[in-house]
Amino acid sequence: MLAAKKGLDIRSRRLRILSGVNIQMNFREYYASLQVMIRNCPFITHWGTELEEIDLQVGYLKGMLEFVDGSTLHHIQTFGELK
Repeated sequence: MLAAKKGLDIRSRRLRILSGVNIQMNFREYYASLQVMIRNCPFITHWGTELEEIDLQVGYLKGMLEFVDGSTLHHIQTFGELK
């Protein structure tokens, strides 16, 4: 129950960020929140992610998600901005 509550808390933080509320999340927290969302998604059967952390606020993610219908999504994502 505690793990599920923690996952919901991480997701709600991310949703608040997406909705424009100014909450600071560093790259590691962002990556951890993605892992929780992916693990809890019933439509994803396999996944893998490579990450490169430039600093605490900047990083890159590259990976794939495999869905229950056999389709695969390859993704590349940046987080933060270099100043």
